[in-house]
Amino acid sequence: YKPALGVLWGGGPRGGAPPAALSDDASEGLFCRARELPDGFLAMSPAQEVANALTMLLPLAYALDALRAVPTPSGAHVVAASIAVHFPFSFVYHLWCAANPRAHPVVGNVFCKLDLVFIHVAGAFMAYGTSGSPSWLAANLAFNLTCAYRTWRWWSTTLERRLCRLLCAAGYMAPIAAVDAALLAQVCLMFTLMALPFALNKALGGWGHALSHVVLGPFALAVITAGAVVPVGPVGGAVAVTVLQGAVRTAEALQPAWA
Repeated sequence: YKPALGVLWGGGPRGGAPPAALSDDASEGLFCRARELPDGFLAMSPAQEVANALTMLLPLAYALDALRAVPTPSGAHVVAASIAVHFPFSFVYHLWCAANPRAHPVVGNVFCKLDLVFIHVAGAFMAYGTSGSPSWLAANLAFNLTCAYRTWRWWSTTLERRLCRLLCAAGYMAPIAAVDAALLAQVCLMFTLMALPFALNKALGGWGHALSHVVLGPFALAVITAGAVVPVGPVGGAVAVTVLQGAVRTAEALQPAWA
């Protein structure tokens, strides 16, 4: 990695090549335990990747329930739609890793990039759902689309991508302070409990990722709850949901290029 600012903004392997194959001499225990790769990334076992995919159903269930239950357009609709839009990219990524255990789970992996990109797409609109502010939406879109573009081109390092996701979450968590301070404290606690097993995934033998998804369920519910009292109006809610749907259609249209 480049020194100084290059550690954040210039380093990291490019993602244009197809997923690198893992060597056969590193495949012992391939189907029963995670293993650390020479580049420092963790390759989880197929069983762990299936668990990663299935646990993403928890936040999706809360999102779909909110979309059905909330009678009038509110920030909860936008937050729930954002969660639902991100779900298939995470779900497919983890199942793909489970089905291709000898492919690199991160470097050159287009499914990984799509998962990360749509975290930022969803996060930008979740910021609108918790604030109801078009100007806050615009600011978060500018930041998150920049992060998404750098991730898609694989110009970012692991550290930069994690910092960007942290700021992405702060963008939709901070407005909750104006809704309910106690709820903000709950959301912050849930976020911490969710981030810890993710950060300690290696120490937890590869099961930390699925555990973080389990906590993601109640975390999503708390953010949806905050959005339920934020008015966005029928036009604002419809525009946000339409843009999210457009993002998915754009990704689907680009699918032949991924192959």
